[in-house]
Amino acid sequence: MWTTAGSPEPPPRATGLLRTTEILTTCLTRAIPSAVGASLLVRTGRDRAVGVGATGPVVAWADALQSETGQGPGLEVLATGSPRRSPDVRHDERWPRWARRLRTAELRGVTVAPVWVPAGRCAGALHVYTNADEDDLVQQVDAFAELLGAAASLTGGPLEQSLGRG
Repeated sequence: MWTTAGSPEPPPRATGLLRTTEILTTCLTRAIPSAVGASLLVRTGRDRAVGVGATGPVVAWADALQSETGQGPGLEVLATGSPRRSPDVRHDERWPRWARRLRTAELRGVTVAPVWVPAGRCAGALHVYTNADEDDLVQQVDAFAELLGAAASLTGGPLEQSLGRG
């Protein structure tokens, strides 16, 4: 089962990457008309992940629920390295515990792309949440995920270590 790692203050080397993550999630949200928000779920160990760069409290809550319930598209992306899309997360049967908890939120759709790091592994899952059934957004979200992977490689360490979580 996935759990949420603690969120200590990041070390100084993480400041640039955290800021880059916040900028990219904000830009991703602005680029998609129906977007409610975006975030990054980062692998912090075997079956452990933490959300960073959320554009708002509802998005941060949705990410935390994935770790709390052990279900969700971001956790699946971290496990498989393949993108996931749901036109209506509130009723998605792939993640029933997570979906049930989201029914009261303003979120409807989600598209999640893997963030690959130079070592050839999926270290993060970039989410964009929407309030409508948006056409397939995988290519758009994947392009932003590639930018995050490149930014992480410039820090000189794995994504999770660069963010001070590994």
